[in-house]
Amino acid sequence: MPDRAAFDLQLRLFEQGAEELQRQISRLDDILFRIKAAAVTVWLAVQGWAFSTGDGLLLWLGFFAIAGFWLMEGLFRGSQIGFTDTARRLVAFVNDPERLERAFAERTFPPDLVFPVSLPRTRGTRAALFLRGLASPFVATLYLVLALVNVLAVAAVGG
Repeated sequence: MPDRAAFDLQLRLFEQGAEELQRQISRLDDILFRIKAAAVTVWLAVQGWAFSTGDGLLLWLGFFAIAGFWLMEGLFRGSQIGFTDTARRLVAFVNDPERLERAFAERTFPPDLVFPVSLPRTRGTRAALFLRGLASPFVATLYLVLALVNVLAVAAVGG
């Protein structure tokens, strides 16, 4: 049976890990909101510039702004999804009385739950999180609407 001091350390790290996960998720929420605000601002500026100069070709810059911000937000949303998945595993562990009881009886936590604030490091896992972030309805909806409006503007002006 493991040492009581080691278990106490694991318990403290488990608690700190849960708090740190919440901080990371909240921090990424703030960053994602700022990215959305910047995307809309830049896109509107490009649209205004195109209409004020009467140059329909400038409307095509709107697509580059949309793509760039979509990719950036997908990256950050993918990171947030990774932290959210980890938080979900923590909650599932805490809400499973048998696993929790066993952890306290054996005085050890599962290794992936003690201070689990780092994201997976394999390229495949990071790429999967990035793609999940890009396809997330919270991300994709805004950029698809902006792209649709941009297409309508290009069609109306004939750029």
